Amino acid sequence: MKIKLSRKHVVCSDGSTKDELLLDEPVTREFLDYLGNFGDMTIRENLKVPAYFFYSEGYLSMKGVLDDDYVEMRRQLKFVEKTEGLFGLILSSYTEGSSGVQKVKDEMQRIAED
Repeated sequence: MKIKLSRKHVVCSDGSTKDELLLDEPVTREFLDYLGNFGDMTIRENLKVPAYFFYSEGYLSMKGVLDDDYVEMRRQLKFVEKTEGLFGLILSSYTEGSSGVQKVKDEMQRIAED
């Protein structure tokens, strides 16, 4: 899974930045299960249009529609530089199984220690 198009760094009134991302494939339930390894995941499948919300404190938050290729990602302004490549690593490590999960967790630990 890769980012096809990105519109970055819209500064929001709450002090976060919003990145609008278009992925090369839709966000599936399996990807959301994987993403849940790195923070709090809520999936609302009972809605007309099933939506998901992901939050990882100090790193990033995301929301979107299940089985859609559009993602809205937010990061707190003070963490933007530290977390710049994190979502790309999450995407590229998705197919690596448990070693990919560990790779992302190691990077998150490194960011936390900075």
